[in-house]
Amino acid sequence: MDCAILEKTIKGSGKNLVREVTPSLVTFKDAAGNFFCGYKVQPKKVTFYFQPLYDRPEAFASLEADLASHRRGKSCLHFKGEGQIDKALVEKLFELV
Repeated sequence: MDCAILEKTIKGSGKNLVREVTPSLVTFKDAAGNFFCGYKVQPKKVTFYFQPLYDRPEAFASLEADLASHRRGKSCLHFKGEGQIDKALVEKLFELV
């Protein structure tokens, strides 16, 4: 299963990221090969991993209230399925990087 909302948002972010697909995870890496973000589609949720949340949490302080209901850990966001992905929130994350 693909996650069109995240794919479109990531590709439209203006970041030069390389997409890699493994059996359980879709990842995006920067030109140096460092993990930048990724997602995993599961039957009841979509998990979005965003490394900048871990590396520079202070850059996202303005979004803390919006992130709270989705956040699991330092760089992981959970959505209750593809239809529940907050596209505006994901776009804001990329804007702050």
